[in-house]
Amino acid sequence: LDKQEPWEVLDTATDLSVHFLVVSLTTVIYPFAPLLFLAHLLVEFQMDLFQLLDRRQPQPRAGHGLPEAWMAIFQSYVYVGALFNLAIVTFRTSLVFDIFGEGPAVHAAFFSTAMLLMVLVLGIVHLVIPR
Repeated sequence: LDKQEPWEVLDTATDLSVHFLVVSLTTVIYPFAPLLFLAHLLVEFQMDLFQLLDRRQPQPRAGHGLPEAWMAIFQSYVYVGALFNLAIVTFRTSLVFDIFGEGPAVHAAFFSTAMLLMVLVLGIVHLVIPR
């Protein structure tokens, strides 16, 4: 049998996390990004299934603490994505101008108030949902 290189599971997870970050950052700009991400997941699943059935086994690695690290990474992606989407809606669209009118501090006031509300909601969610 021919000798094949084992494939790295961590490379696949890193690739998927980068795609999730891009989707989180560009949802306001391109609303179909989550659908493209879903299509990418389906193709990635088929490729991984082929790699698994093609006599290549994943390289064994110790997994102590890995899920907690990935949870922190994905949570930070969600927070950064929410911040950037709020900034795009606040400073690059006419939504704030249409609702609150014109003024030099209207955009900053809307952005800071929305950020405070997001922090409040996240604090309540962290209190209600146990880890």
